[in-house]
Amino acid sequence: VSFAHEIPAEYRFRYPSLTICMADVLPHFRLQELFPDYVEAVEAIKNASVQRNDPNFWTKPDSGSVNKFKMRGKYLYKFFEEKVMSNRTILELLTEWSYGRYDECLLDAHPVHELGYKMDYCESVVAPIESINGDFRCFTFMSQLDTYVTDENKDKFITSVFLSQRNFEHRTNKVVYVSHALNTSLPAHPFEVDFRGRALIHPPNSIPVPTFYPSLPVYQWSRIYDLQFQKTVIHNLEPPYETNCQYYKTGINETHQSFDDCFTKCVIEKYRSECHCLPRSGLLYRPSLLQHDDKFCAKINKCQFTNHRLNCESKCQKDCLDEKYEFDLFADIPWYSHNNLTGLQVRRKPVLDQVYRHSPSVTFIQLVCDFGGLGGLWLGYSVITITTAIIELVSKPLEKMVEVE
Repeated sequence: VSFAHEIPAEYRFRYPSLTICMADVLPHFRLQELFPDYVEAVEAIKNASVQRNDPNFWTKPDSGSVNKFKMRGKYLYKFFEEKVMSNRTILELLTEWSYGRYDECLLDAHPVHELGYKMDYCESVVAPIESINGDFRCFTFMSQLDTYVTDENKDKFITSVFLSQRNFEHRTNKVVYVSHALNTSLPAHPFEVDFRGRALIHPPNSIPVPTFYPSLPVYQWSRIYDLQFQKTVIHNLEPPYETNCQYYKTGINETHQSFDDCFTKCVIEKYRSECHCLPRSGLLYRPSLLQHDDKFCAKINKCQFTNHRLNCESKCQKDCLDEKYEFDLFADIPWYSHNNLTGLQVRRKPVLDQVYRHSPSVTFIQLVCDFGGLGGLWLGYSVITITTAIIELVSKPLEKMVEVE
């Protein structure tokens, strides 16, 4: 394995994906529309909070029997959420129970422009992907999944932003800016005032799950978060080499679009055939993965004790071009004039890519040839000269033995 710090070609690099996941799978205003007793229970908890002069009363579990009045707000939502999730397909939950939200995603592109500084919309490159599981509802920007990347459109997925350690006036390391807006015309969470989201930066051919992948909390409205990332690239080798990788292509009709996509589809198929349901955690389901009758498994089920994930992990080949992202929160700044907005600015750290390259192992013949070549270069000996010397050393004792006989 060789290691180097490399500059992206022409100081340009492929856009990473940004995923924002929210802890509430279903919007509260939909539960309020569907269940009058949910609204009644919320009001009861609010009144109890006022009587006890305890604004955090709703977060504390109650002892005794669990019913719509005894449960605090933190658990009340999950109780009614389960009523919906147990009776609807995952595709219905994903498409018919969306949030009242508005996202604006802008690319920091073409910093030098004839009309001045310009930002392009992310959707001019690719539409965001909405996904879901039993714990999160997520939105992924700049993903290449289910999208054909061809010679004609591949430049759209590469930054037109330049990276440079010099001349910052004309070059920038900013990548994507996303503002997530709360629809103030719809009822919000009756108790929570925070955004309660998590942000992930990852390769564009995967959608990782926050519980299994590093993520950063972005909890509050009227804040703007500045995230910075750096990238490590690993170039693996195809079979028969030990790294056993595969060059994947993205596209809606591709069988597998990455190791992550292969793993997800493998687990889904095994759960469908053996459990007749899909796991609530560990995977994120986008529309293209789902069938019309897919439902979540019960919270306690026999399939919890299977080895499907381990089997699928060994079955799928890793990516030949394996990208890994490290990111952290650089700044958390008040956004006083935007009470119902949360902003995320993603930028690349001013460092070069860390690149690891696997090379084929050297055979014995190659080693001998390389050794001979170096000997000839540095010592003035050729392979023929060395071979002749070896023959002479071996032949002289043999000649003496013949003479004695």
